[in-house]
Amino acid sequence: MRGNPDGDWHILDDNNIINESYIYEPTFFVNRQNLLNYHIKGTISVETAQDADFIGFVFGYQEPSNIGTDNVYSFYLFDWKSKAGL
Repeated sequence: MRGNPDGDWHILDDNNIINESYIYEPTFFVNRQNLLNYHIKGTISVETAQDADFIGFVFGYQEPSNIGTDNVYSFYLFDWKSKAGL
């Protein structure tokens, strides 16, 4: 995994806002809640036009199993970036 594996995540507004306040190399926040068969609706924004932030979603995150020797994470990533950089 690239970047700081812990990030600097802040959960705000009764779990409605998740913010990473420090600029690291790309990483993502994992919520352990099972959201199978849920509809997710919301607004995503980057609060500045000066940063080259990544923003997006990870779906279907699965950690490697303890069986075997592989270290393969499984997930789908939908992301975009405001401009070139990092």
